[in-house]
Amino acid sequence: MPQTRSISPKRTEALETAIREAQAFEMSLKEAPVPQPPLSASEIDQLLAEAREYGIDLSLLVRNLQLSPSERLEKLQGVAEFILELRTSMRHDQHEGS
Repeated sequence: MPQTRSISPKRTEALETAIREAQAFEMSLKEAPVPQPPLSASEIDQLLAEAREYGIDLSLLVRNLQLSPSERLEKLQGVAEFILELRTSMRHDQHEGS
């Protein structure tokens, strides 16, 4: 069973601040005028088709763009925490093997 790590109060406060800032940024985007794309729809379709042919998985991009900025930040934080746990585990294993 995987162990869960508690987050220090200082780190929790920093994460909450980052989430509040992301939410404020998200609100500012809703109020900002939407710029018109410099490319036509057919040009965009052509570029997307070329990206698919090249092997780019656009579904990942689309899924992430469907998330709000604060949701993307939370997702990124989860990945960062996983990497830290993995590094800690690897260091622990290296020290035990020495």
